[in-house]
Amino acid sequence: QWYQRRVRGYPKTRDQALALQRHGIFAKHVVFLEAPDMVLVERYMGKRVDPQTGGIYHLTFEPPESPEITRRIKPIDNQSEKYLKKQLLHYHRNIEGIRAAMSKGSTKVINADQPKSDVFAQVYHFLCQQPRSVAPQIPRVILQGPRGSGKATQAALLSAKYGLVNVSVVELIKQAIADNSKVGNMMSTYIDKKMMVPDNIVLKCLLERLSKLDCATKGWVLRGYPRSRQQAEALSEAGYAPNRSISWNAQLIR
Repeated sequence: QWYQRRVRGYPKTRDQALALQRHGIFAKHVVFLEAPDMVLVERYMGKRVDPQTGGIYHLTFEPPESPEITRRIKPIDNQSEKYLKKQLLHYHRNIEGIRAAMSKGSTKVINADQPKSDVFAQVYHFLCQQPRSVAPQIPRVILQGPRGSGKATQAALLSAKYGLVNVSVVELIKQAIADNSKVGNMMSTYIDKKMMVPDNIVLKCLLERLSKLDCATKGWVLRGYPRSRQQAEALSEAGYAPNRSISWNAQLIR
């Protein structure tokens, strides 16, 4: 989860947007503020900063409150029309790729050439809306059930039919130990002593797999985890809450 985090100034290219997704970071809301270049040039060239307080002013739209501040303010760093036009050219070259990469979230284009209170009202209204579910694009499926209930069979069938990545925690642990990876060596220490591997180490091993590109783009079906409420909560807190959970009940034969 983003926990109400706000990100601005990033991503600036399609590759940066895709890099976020490869790490399992998907924005629920994406706001694109747009205005004509001539408006942006006017806004940028009129900006001034107070070196004493750090306050930002504009010669036309937000002038200083007193003559003393007016005498003190200076242009911002790199303030030239040539510099801004270079930045705008970079923006126009990359914005369509960014939009395509971020299209799986809920997006909104807002005209920034209007009073800031009106822009804020539109952004706030958009953020209060229920975001579109990403379940159809990126399935996150967990299969639960007792041993022998058929989880492995169903996971293989779902993987084959829908192209999901079939993730087994037991197999991940075995592979990590066989590869002599850092997390694998940590787990083998406990396994050799016939001790339970701590939840945080198992979760680390699992997150390394779920954060890979194939899981982030195709979706995944997970079995063998979670096995407790604490594990389920830890998985959700890490940003990998499932959007589908299927449980099997098997009749106990006495």
